[in-house]
Amino acid sequence: MKVIQVITLGSELYGAQRHVIDLCLSLQSEGHEVILLLGNSGKMHEYARTLGIETHVLKHLKRSIHAFHDFVGVIELVQLLKKLEPDIVASHSSKAGILVRVAAWWLKIPNTFTVHGWSFAEGGPFFARKVYQLIEKAIGLISCKVILISEADKEYALQLGVLEKQKMELIHHGIKSPPYVIKPFNYKSDLPLTMVMAARFQAQKDHETLVKALSQLKNLNWRLFFLGDGELVPFIKERVQKLGLSDKIFFEGAVDNVPEYLQQADVFLLISNWEGLPISILEAMSYGLPVIASDVAGVKEEVLDGVNGFVVPRKDAQSITSAISALYYDRQMALAMGEQSRERFEKYFTIDLMIKRTIQLYKDLAGKSDR
Repeated sequence: MKVIQVITLGSELYGAQRHVIDLCLSLQSEGHEVILLLGNSGKMHEYARTLGIETHVLKHLKRSIHAFHDFVGVIELVQLLKKLEPDIVASHSSKAGILVRVAAWWLKIPNTFTVHGWSFAEGGPFFARKVYQLIEKAIGLISCKVILISEADKEYALQLGVLEKQKMELIHHGIKSPPYVIKPFNYKSDLPLTMVMAARFQAQKDHETLVKALSQLKNLNWRLFFLGDGELVPFIKERVQKLGLSDKIFFEGAVDNVPEYLQQADVFLLISNWEGLPISILEAMSYGLPVIASDVAGVKEEVLDGVNGFVVPRKDAQSITSAISALYYDRQMALAMGEQSRERFEKYFTIDLMIKRTIQLYKDLAGKSDR
């Protein structure tokens, strides 16, 4: 098969981008031809090229809604897809999903759209949610298959009447399994509890509530590493300074060595306003870490509250404070939760199962099934 993968932001290398790279490499390893289309250049674009993946940057694929660029963007896609003649085109991220499905429908090319968290999920701006909900409902009429990465996203779409059930395919995210060695937690009181949160500083994530929660634990021996960049970094840095936490919270930027931080961590955090099925949590689970995360979308499919971590209500600083305190004072419980994380990861979220199901769906849609 010739498969085209499309994603809006090629400048970043976070969860959705890593998912697409994994798909590209797995397809190539099975002998399929893969081409990657991106809305801009940057980290993902450069990384894909070093891996030998053919890439094209689309001039008019922009993240925000823009009548001119979106209209011309569909024409740009139609022209390129005509030239490349793929068997199937798969899109990721809301804007790419919209433009690609229109172009693919026009050319009668089989297509999939993977939802990495609905653009109209609860927690986002109200007006933008409603606009994207209406657009997604309209585009759903011309979609071949929409891949949902969480049961929560599937149920949410059905509840709102956005998509017909037969157009949905539930395929959980999966990632590569790193070498795993159970490490002892820091039982000595003079060693800090090390926490990590890997997330871009944008409206989707809720660094502010986490910082507020940690301000109640000033006198305990802990440290937190924020991994990621984004427009809200200055604001969060200011909050950290005002609350007197500058000696405990460290802004590491968009690092390339996330695994090194996970290897040294005792706890992983993902405090956010909306999600799909966060890959960052899966990565933390693969390293045997207990997880504290907000109760949004598919998080409960990864983190079982009280089993491999704690699921806290959105925007609830006190619940976050309580969860961190529980792991701080009971390191044996934290260790046991970390072991549960690894077991759950190995059972449900490895890359092999995801790739097998995704490629079979591509083959079915392209009329090249080997069943």
